[in-house]
Amino acid sequence: SLVDNLAEIVGSKKMYDRSIAIDMGDNSVQVEIKVIFSYGTHIPEVAEAVQLAVIEEISKITGMQVTKVNVIIIDLEDEQDQGDIA
Repeated sequence: SLVDNLAEIVGSKKMYDRSIAIDMGDNSVQVEIKVIFSYGTHIPEVAEAVQLAVIEEISKITGMQVTKVNVIIIDLEDEQDQGDIA
């Protein structure tokens, strides 16, 4: 599904690690992505990269215009916690 494809783009591997909402209009899409970043991540840079990747992929897959991509950081995890994500 489109949500699963977007989850792969942003690197979510488990369902509880991600939350993606998509609002589709006639020929436009708005997306809200909730993510967990690693502590020490340069948030503005990574958030912008996520936005650009989502816009590019949705446009390529659907041909629709992406009018908004909100990236919401819901948590920061320690580097040692990353080993728990499969």
